[in-house]
Amino acid sequence: NERKELERIIKSRREDREREAKVKRMLNELDKKEREKEALQRKIELQNQEEWVYVEGIKGMTEDMKGYDNFQFEVGKTYIKDGLIEICKNGFHLSLNLEDVLHHYGICKGNRFFKVRALVRKKDLDEYGTITEVDNFFYGKQKIIKNKLVSKEIEILEELSDEELFEEYKKMKSGKSRWIEDIDDFKYCRKHGENKLAEDKLNVKLI
Repeated sequence: NERKELERIIKSRREDREREAKVKRMLNELDKKEREKEALQRKIELQNQEEWVYVEGIKGMTEDMKGYDNFQFEVGKTYIKDGLIEICKNGFHLSLNLEDVLHHYGICKGNRFFKVRALVRKKDLDEYGTITEVDNFFYGKQKIIKNKLVSKEIEILEELSDEELFEEYKKMKSGKSRWIEDIDDFKYCRKHGENKLAEDKLNVKLI
């Protein structure tokens, strides 16, 4: 009986230590989350103190007018994002010209393009078009062009027609399709895709 009592006491103390360790882990996790919350709030406050400016640009969307993270847009509406605005993380994206938008949304993939007015950081706007170096896990250091902006407020003004898109498309210095020669080719590509356009043109040449 004395042995059993000693074993019970040892077991009880071990369980107490385990409970104590668990409580400490929970408290540490809470402290960590609180510190992260405070740090995030400080970043948001500092960001809000920066200079923000309105710009007009172009935003690409899917055929059903969805953007990053399947966010649903409508023409004529204004949208606002709270929290820390970070590119590819939180905010509404846009570019200043069609050529830059097409790095993210293909012209012949059923996508739609809209004129927008957005509130962006002046610092980001000043750096637009500049080249920066980033670390890529697979390819090492890479140079990329800053060709999109992230905003905390965006207004969807109107959709660009095929004719308007084609006028912008003709101004592009790179990224053009070798198969698009005129507005009819452009519209066909928009509807059926570049591969179908190329196939049809090659078939015509073979006849």
